[in-house]
Amino acid sequence: MDYIFNFLLSVMAGIAGYYICKWLDRNHKDS
Repeated sequence: MDYIFNFLLSVMAGIAGYYICKWLDRNHKDS
């Protein structure tokens, strides 16, 4: 069970990082 949680956590972290990078990039272009 623990390895499933760790896997989901890493997937969520990757997705979150991807969208944060896109959001920061968009904000940087706006200014």
